Amino acid sequence: MKVKLDITIDNVFFYIICLMVLLIPPAFSNSPYFSTTAAKVILLRIGTILASILWLISFIKGYKGLKWHLVASIALVWVGLIALSVITAIHLPTAIFGSYERLDGLITAINLVAIFLLALQLEIGRAHV
Repeated sequence: MKVKLDITIDNVFFYIICLMVLLIPPAFSNSPYFSTTAAKVILLRIGTILASILWLISFIKGYKGLKWHLVASIALVWVGLIALSVITAIHLPTAIFGSYERLDGLITAINLVAIFLLALQLEIGRAHV
């Protein structure tokens, strides 16, 4: 039996988002010294960058329009407020990158909103369910 793989940019984009959803939630623990936290944060960053690049290529190749939702606007306002707090922060590196115990810096907020916005752009149909 021959299995045909449908490898397109949209499918790879979909699978990267799915892998990030499945692999990253176990990343964070209550213990700040949990050894896999750094590796999973790197996975979050690399996955977001790859998904963004693939979505951008797909967007340029065939303009499908942007999907938008009210929650996306709220998420962008949230990142804007965090950026404003970075400007007024006492310790700029901690505000941007977060601390070792808490990775809640501006970069993490941008990452999370980027994943949300990318997930909004997915073409999900019966074949993906």
